[in-house]
Amino acid sequence: MAEVLIKYSALISLSFYTSLKLLNIRSSKRNSLQFLIYLCISLPIVYLLRLYLKPLSIVLMVVFAIIFFVKIMRIPFNRAVTTSIIAFGMTYVAFAIATLIMSLYLYLHVKVLQFQLPPTWLSFLLISVIEFLLIVLLLKSKRLKNGMPYLIEKGSNDFGVYISATLLFSASILGLNKNAELIYIIPLFFLLICVFFIFFWWRGSIARKYRDKLKAQEIAELHQALKAKNQENEQLCQQNDAQAKIIHKDNKLIPALDYAVRQYLLTAENEPDSAVRLSKAKSLLAQVEAASQERRGILTSFQPSKKLPSTDIPSVDALLANMAHRAQEQGVTFDVTVTGSVKYLIDNLASEQDVNTLLADLIENAIIAVRTSANKNVMVHIGIAENIYAIDVFDSGDPFAPETVAEVGIHKTTTHAEEGGSGIGLMTTFEILKKNEASFVIEDLVGNTQFTKKVSACFDGQSQFRFLAAEDVRLQSLSSRGVCR
Repeated sequence: MAEVLIKYSALISLSFYTSLKLLNIRSSKRNSLQFLIYLCISLPIVYLLRLYLKPLSIVLMVVFAIIFFVKIMRIPFNRAVTTSIIAFGMTYVAFAIATLIMSLYLYLHVKVLQFQLPPTWLSFLLISVIEFLLIVLLLKSKRLKNGMPYLIEKGSNDFGVYISATLLFSASILGLNKNAELIYIIPLFFLLICVFFIFFWWRGSIARKYRDKLKAQEIAELHQALKAKNQENEQLCQQNDAQAKIIHKDNKLIPALDYAVRQYLLTAENEPDSAVRLSKAKSLLAQVEAASQERRGILTSFQPSKKLPSTDIPSVDALLANMAHRAQEQGVTFDVTVTGSVKYLIDNLASEQDVNTLLADLIENAIIAVRTSANKNVMVHIGIAENIYAIDVFDSGDPFAPETVAEVGIHKTTTHAEEGGSGIGLMTTFEILKKNEASFVIEDLVGNTQFTKKVSACFDGQSQFRFLAAEDVRLQSLSSRGVCR
């Protein structure tokens, strides 16, 4: 009796543990207590079944597990069926391997070393320990540490269920008789075949899920690229319409100016009063200059921006192109340099949305900062500096005032409240940096003729605020923050 209780306690417990891992569910104290009650109820039933209805014992164990998951754990029926069958299949594979290991040990123990055979209950206890170690090691592997929720998705689990069900059926038949008759050797053969099939099915499922993930990612990137192209086409259509209006206006304006010049030349020769001729000439010149200035301004606003380097991330490229267009509209020289893999940055250090938000906020602040400057220069650098990924935004605007540095990231602060600025952008920037353990760095570029300051988001894992400037300015700015670094 003891060996049966040990064997099936281990099988039921490990199947429950495996099911939770497959579903990526963390066990709570309440669930553990509910399972202990379930184990105490199911064990006597399984023991009686082993005595009187051996073939049904494994089947009913799976049924009990399904009922427990549906009624107690509140897991949908289809998912509970799939998970229970696969979990019991994996547990029986571990049990078969553990039994094989124990058999080899006992053979060496008795036949080679001539030791006495240990008690049966102790052998089953050791098998249970080996079985437990095998399951734990398997579920802690890199590909299984977060569970296998994709194996229980609709349409991706059928083959695994069939294999596991065949394995459990073979184990049921195998338990009917311990004699090595042919009819019982066949299910043993099927049992071993199922072990191999489960291994290859598991590997194939992981590979298929990985391919599906890459395909979905590729489709998402194509959608983003298509969206960016559509936006670009829409912008070009708007520019074409505007330029068509300019041409239409020119078709009327240029002949009118031509007529005015001819009339002036014809009348100027016959006009004796030089003052009158001069007045007409100035009036004509004013018309020409006004028309020329209007046309130049309109055409300049629709000239295409300079070609920016690609980051290989469509949403980032679209954002930078939009910022370049906004900078051009305000007469700001805008440049971008990329010295590292933006894809690596997004895949490993910050999400695509966070990177886009950081870029948008920092660039917008830089464009606003240079509005009143004589030299309006903004440059964005995305890449690696001193072995650290960073987003650097240079501008030629006024340096940060000490009171602004003292408040930035702590309270909402803005240098352009009169233009509707609220300071929310910088607060959002600090929240994103804190989430990604990145640092916010302000550097005054003393002696630089093109840029006056640099604002950086450094993905250094330090979550710091750093202000690099002259010592007196730095101390004055940071004293109110309670930091000095």
